[in-house]
Amino acid sequence: MRPNALRRGLAAASIVALAACSPPQTNFSQRAGFDRYFTANPPRREAPSEEERALLARHAPRFMLPPGHPGLIGFYEDYIAHGRLLDGEGRLIARDPDRTQLNAVRDRPRVEFVHEPLQGPATPTVLGRVERRAGPEPDGAPWTYLTYSAVFRVSGLPSAMASWEELALGLIADLDDWHQLDHYTAATIAFRAIPMPNPETMRYLVTGRGKPWLSADDVTEAQTEARFRLDALSHDDAFYGFKGFLGERRRLQGRSGPPGAEYNIWPSAKGKTTEMLVGYWHEDDEGTLQAIDEAARSDDFPLHFAKLRRERFLRDLDCVRRVMPRC
Repeated sequence: MRPNALRRGLAAASIVALAACSPPQTNFSQRAGFDRYFTANPPRREAPSEEERALLARHAPRFMLPPGHPGLIGFYEDYIAHGRLLDGEGRLIARDPDRTQLNAVRDRPRVEFVHEPLQGPATPTVLGRVERRAGPEPDGAPWTYLTYSAVFRVSGLPSAMASWEELALGLIADLDDWHQLDHYTAATIAFRAIPMPNPETMRYLVTGRGKPWLSADDVTEAQTEARFRLDALSHDDAFYGFKGFLGERRRLQGRSGPPGAEYNIWPSAKGKTTEMLVGYWHEDDEGTLQAIDEAARSDDFPLHFAKLRRERFLRDLDCVRRVMPRC
C-alpha cells in the first residue's frame, strides 16, 4: 500500500474509532483563561441604546446564501423555543424554553440544549452588537466595533473536502448536520475553513500550502441575498455567554453543540482589537510568515502573533488614512 493510501486508511479507521467515544462533559468555554478575561471585562448588562441600534442598522451587512440553502433563523424564536433543556445528567429542566429559562442556567457548563426542529416558516434574525474598546494605536484611542451574528440551525462540514475524508466521515455522521447551531458566522462569504489559529493552519491560510488534516476550502456560490430583521441583545445574554452546550452533545469530537458566541477564540486573544490583529495577514507575505514562525516559538501563539502584526497593521492604517498611492 502506498504511504498516502496507508495514512488515509489509518485516518479513516481513527475517525470510526472516535465515534465510539463518550460525549464530552464540558466544552471550550471551560478553557483556562476565560474566567479571568470576563472578570476583567464583564459583559454589559444594559440593553442596547436607540443610538446603538441606529448605528447597527446604518451599517448592516448583506448576507448571501447559496442555492437551496435553508436560510437564517431566529435564535430564540426558531431554535431555543423548540427543544429540551437538560442538566448534566440528562434530566429535563425545561421543554421549549424561553429566554428567561435559558439565561437562568447560562453559567452551568454541563447544561445541554437539544434542538428539535419543526417544519414551518422561520423568523430570520441577525443579532447586532456594539462594542467600544481601546484600539491598536499606541495612545489606546477607543474604536467602535459592530458585530453582526447570523444564526443557522445546523453547521455542516465544508463542501470541498477530499473524497476520502467525506467518505470516512459520512459513514458515521450527517455531513450537513455536523453539529447543531451555527452562530459564529460572519459576513464573509468565501473563506478557507481551518481550526482555530495555530502555526500550521495560519501557514496554510497565508500560502495555500501544507494543508492541515481534515481541512477544506469552504466553497460558497452566493446567489440569494438573505432577508432578515436586525435585533440586539444585552452583552450578558446567554446567546453570547452560555457556558454549556447550545446543541446536542455528540460522541465524535467537534460534533457537539457550541457554547455562547463569545467563546470564539483562545482566551488570551479575546477582545475585539486582539481578535482583529490575529486575523490580519497577507497572502504569500514573507512578513506574515516570519511572524508565524516567531509566534510558534512562544507559549501563546495567537497573542504573540497579534503583537507581531500590530506594527504592520498600524503602518497600513496610516497609509490608508493618508490616501497614499500604491498602498
